[in-house]
Amino acid sequence: MMNIQTAKKIHKRVAQLAETATIFYAKFGANYQMTEDSPARAWELYKDFMTRQAQIASLLSNRAIANPYVRWERWWENRDVMNIALVNEMGTEALRLVERVSYLHATNQPTVNELSIEALEQSIAGLLHPITRQQKLAHHDHEMPKAI
Repeated sequence: MMNIQTAKKIHKRVAQLAETATIFYAKFGANYQMTEDSPARAWELYKDFMTRQAQIASLLSNRAIANPYVRWERWWENRDVMNIALVNEMGTEALRLVERVSYLHATNQPTVNELSIEALEQSIAGLLHPITRQQKLAHHDHEMPKAI
């Protein structure tokens, strides 16, 4: 269930993602492709970028992760690191999530099954690399007790 603390954590993680993406682009350029010969710093930033996305995925509902809304381009098909414009879109969606959860809390309305919350989470999930979404779902599957 989404709450204000979790929404704020998502927003904070997106800000950290923006920082990592900006540093990556400043050092290596917008069209840089990772290879096994890439410098250690490029790999360090790339791994941090993927870790930050996994952290965001871990804060979203399993339903949103399983049903992402890919409103913008599938950046992972053309580049290794999300461009800054898409990171900014994710930041906008994360801030909208904070605003919506705050409103629901202030008016004593539940966030459970709230369609606007789900839509915002799905929009954020749609910007995450599919590997980070799959990791979240795989981790969730291991936590679920198996039916006998």
